[in-house]
Amino acid sequence: MESVKSTRKINNITTVCGICTAHCGLILSIKDDKIIEVNGQKNHPVSKGYLCPKGKALASIIHAPDRLRHPLKKNKGGSWSEISWDSALDFLADQLKNIKDQYGPQALAVHVGYPGVGREFTSYYNLFCQAFGTPNVSTPGSHCHFSKFLAASVTIGTLPVPDFENSRCIVLWGSNPTVTSPLAANLITKARRNGGKLIVIDPRETFMAKKADLHLQPRPGTDGALALGFIQVILKKKLYDSNFVNNWIIGLDYLVEYLKIYPPRKNRENHRNSPKENRKSCETLWK
Repeated sequence: MESVKSTRKINNITTVCGICTAHCGLILSIKDDKIIEVNGQKNHPVSKGYLCPKGKALASIIHAPDRLRHPLKKNKGGSWSEISWDSALDFLADQLKNIKDQYGPQALAVHVGYPGVGREFTSYYNLFCQAFGTPNVSTPGSHCHFSKFLAASVTIGTLPVPDFENSRCIVLWGSNPTVTSPLAANLITKARRNGGKLIVIDPRETFMAKKADLHLQPRPGTDGALALGFIQVILKKKLYDSNFVNNWIIGLDYLVEYLKIYPPRKNRENHRNSPKENRKSCETLWK
């Protein structure tokens, strides 16, 4: 019997990507209820046709043949068998009860994935952990977004959106936008053409590092030491707005005192760059 080919037309749907907060514009080509092609929306006011590797891979992610669609339970031999949702929930409930009875509620740690912007279920797993009695909960944001959000909120009250195009100096600290955010990389390139300076702080020699005015390569785990070194140079050379600091900053005296336990010579041991290059980066920031 000959296979019957679908005569359905290809529908192009204009939408946005929900994997991250960039919300890049997409055009999805749909046929037989499946995504067959993903393209960037060139007239989108923000992304202007750019897509990161994650956005480009949407079709393969959604229609992956090995995507988990039903509960699976591991057998004694190591293989997996499909079970019903009721059986899976009963099994989990029994295991959780055993853990709590034998070791106490804090023996349980919960790590929750990130299904996409607007699809978080934070309130649900927080309520579960509170009811169970464990404080041990983490998400991808625990080692990524939330630390940045908290630092920015405490410092300036919110998480700002960088104005790359109008910046005189851009610092990419452990950031590789060429891979993770092509749109941002494009804006940084435009800023460079307009005379903006670029400092890249990364142990690796990324694409942006090769194009930078200054590339600092701290040894892994010494970013904090480099930041303290920056602060020392900024304070020593008074590369800051003294009027703003005097009127709006609390704790500068404590910071100056704290820096005494970390003399500049310690910074030299942690980085591949010379002290002169580190000082130059601070001066570039101010200019």
